[in-house]
Amino acid sequence: MDNEQAVRRAVWKAYQSAPIHAALKKDFDENQARYKEHVSPYKIREVGKRPASGWPLVIAMHGGGGVAKQVNDSQWKTMEKYY
Repeated sequence: MDNEQAVRRAVWKAYQSAPIHAALKKDFDENQARYKEHVSPYKIREVGKRPASGWPLVIAMHGGGGVAKQVNDSQWKTMEKYY
């Protein structure tokens, strides 16, 4: 194919802008993950210089759940400072 890169870009752009992805895009733009009625915020941090092979993925989760929102939110804030 002579224009493979152009075709790849066009297909990717069409995929990203498809209406079926609107709800996912909204959650992505708002840094939140959703499962049924559950919504969880997340943060993305880039620390240091980007390695040639890309960033590693680190997932840090805190306790919470079954406590008042202010307690859960304070645990979230505490975890943020570690990373």
